[in-house]
Parts: sequence; C-alpha cells; structure tokens
Amino acid sequence: GWQEVALHHSPEMNARIAPRFAGVYCWSTIGKRDVVPYTVANEGYDVILCNVNNLYIDLAYNPHKDEPGLTWGGYVNEFTSFNILPYNIYCSARENTAGEKNTLKTAGKGKIQLTEQSRPRIKGVQAQLFSETIGSFDMVQYYVFPKIFGLVERGWNAYPEWSPVPNDDKQALYEKARAIYNAKIAEIELPRLAADGFNFRVAQPGIKIVEGKLYANSPIPQAEIRYTTDGSEPTATSTLWEAPVDCSASVVKAKLFYLGKESLTTDYKND
Repeated sequence: GWQEVALHHSPEMNARIAPRFAGVYCWSTIGKRDVVPYTVANEGYDVILCNVNNLYIDLAYNPHKDEPGLTWGGYVNEFTSFNILPYNIYCSARENTAGEKNTLKTAGKGKIQLTEQSRPRIKGVQAQLFSETIGSFDMVQYYVFPKIFGLVERGWNAYPEWSPVPNDDKQALYEKARAIYNAKIAEIELPRLAADGFNFRVAQPGIKIVEGKLYANSPIPQAEIRYTTDGSEPTATSTLWEAPVDCSASVVKAKLFYLGKESLTTDYKND
C-alpha cells in the first residue's frame, strides 16, 4: 500500500498489521513530511522508497515554460534521481522545491533517524510515472530517459562514498561521481537508445553574454550548440557555437542538437 496505510496508528495496531504488508510505498520527502519513510520503517513496516523529489518521473525536468510535466513536488531530472540516498534520506534533496541549496551537513538535524534495527526494512527504490500528462509512448520515453538512470545507479549502490555526513558534505566526491555518471549517459546510454530507435530528452544549453561575448555550455560535450541572434528559433543549420564570440544582440536563442534530437530553446535577453 501507499504510505497512508501505515500512518497514524497506535503501536498495538502497527504491531498487528505491519507484518501483513509486503511493502509500503513511501513518497513524502519534501517539507515537514520528509520524516515519513523512516517513521514508517521504524514502526515495523517494510518500505519501498519512491521519493517524490527524486523518483516521480512525471514531474517536469525543470521550470522551462515548454517543459512538460507536473511541478507540485519540485523538478526531477537525471541528477535528482541520482541523488537519492536510501540510508541518508534527508540528504537526498540537494535543493528545496524553490531551487535553494540545502545545507547537507545539517539536513537531518532534529529529524527522525532510521534505527539500526529498521535498516533491513528499506527494501528498495522505485520510480513512479503517473499518466495524466502523457499523450503518447514517445512522451513515456521522454520522461523515462535519461531520468531512469539515476534509479539504476542507486538501486545497485545504496551506499555511495559521497553520501554526506554531519562534519563533511563530501561535495568534491559527489561532483566527481556525478561527472562520471553524466559521461556514461552522454557517451554510452544515449547513443545506445538512439541506435535502438528510442525517444529521449536532451537538456537545454546554458548561454550568457559577458562583456560583449557570448558564452555557452552543454551538459553533453559531444552535442552541438546552435544559436540565433535575430529572434528566430535555432535549427540544425543555425550558427554553431564553439567558443566565446562577439555578440551585441538584444536576444539570443540556443538549442542543443545530439543524435537526431534537439532540446527546448534557451532564451537570453541581453539587457
């Protein structure tokens, strides 16, 4: 059952019904209700973690106006799914729903902790894909790939070495692991998906004008960044950005192109 079946019972009721559940899906990991998964496990229930802010893959990738998906639980992309820490759940969110960075060294301070006795009750992780925003199987694949690779990583390795501790947020280790993970997606998984005819999402590039020069970056080093300065939508034949270039345009638009896919448009207004 979902987490609601295991909440707000007396200890006597928990003792009687918890053994009858094969597992309880705990999703509430934002705000003051982020204590739910460990509360449920400590009260005797086997738990399957499906953190809304890590593994609800019908949530939008980011706040882009054209990005499909819901936003009630924040945003989920291939990095937020990678960030889930089953045994360090309060550090599974590196940002809150407003996009502000969490202080990982104190994220679990004063909150319910998973007891040693309850640790075996964390049975696994599961991603959710609700269908009210889906109109085609292409959309299913768009939501799933590449978000699902974070679930795969954490399903195999629930104890990554970069899991923060109270006196060390292990940021350098995290950034190294994240870079390796991103490279695997870009260099191995997306080409494999493209070869097999699957749909997948390509992230938007970042662009900025600094002191009269246009800078850009891409989460996929092998991808092409194409841009326009006349207000038109970039295409696969638009100007290729390769290095900082002189730019005085009032509006710049850019897209990423990779393996026959293109990203949503990044719009930049030069004030």
